Amino acid sequence: MNFNEISRLENKFEEFLKVYCKEQREIILYGAGLGSDWAMRLLSNVKIKPSKIAAQQGGGGIRNNLKIISYDELLREYNKKPVYIIIASPRYEREILENFSKDFDSKDIFSFECELYYSYIHNISQFREWLREKEKELYKLYKKLEDNLSKKTLENVLKGRISGNLQFFQEVFVQEQYFPKDIIKLGSEEVFCDVGAFNGDTTKEFLEVTKGNYEKIYCFEPDKKACMDLINSIKSKNHIEIIQKGA
Repeated sequence: MNFNEISRLENKFEEFLKVYCKEQREIILYGAGLGSDWAMRLLSNVKIKPSKIAAQQGGGGIRNNLKIISYDELLREYNKKPVYIIIASPRYEREILENFSKDFDSKDIFSFECELYYSYIHNISQFREWLREKEKELYKLYKKLEDNLSKKTLENVLKGRISGNLQFFQEVFVQEQYFPKDIIKLGSEEVFCDVGAFNGDTTKEFLEVTKGNYEKIYCFEPDKKACMDLINSIKSKNHIEIIQKGA
């Protein structure tokens, strides 16, 4: 594996910024979930403000002070108007691009991992430099990994972080990433700490694996909106304490 080659991969967020700087247009976020929150935060870091949020199923609501419109409204208002569309749910990028291709130019549609660059990698150039500086150490780690899947996972995670392309992460994603049955055996006395609980997705996985038979769950989540989603998601479950703090 060549870490220098990985460090030179094109970045999808940087590509969008180059296009936007050449020709500024209105920006529509597609997807009205938490992904749109991360997109708003990331774009605000570079002084860019979207105009609206579009969603497949209806509109009329408000999120982050932006009007939510339906796809039909998006089509009527912007089909013949210059606009950039940012997919706020990149995990559905392929399906969304297929749906949009008949109505919009694919060159005006962008998709990148917003949470990654807002929360973890604030300077892509510095991350590229770090990767080059740590090439020897990373290669030693790569050689120590016993199986091909582990090696592929390391490679794809680095590629995904450099490029912002979710496909690299999807290629090595495993469904049972936290509670693999061949490694972890969970019993009725388990105390689970979900540190960075987000909207409760991992906690719900723990509940499913244990079939609700556990001692206690502690969920730590500092983000107010994510914490509200977390509360609504698992409020009917017992022996769960939600702590709105980081850890």
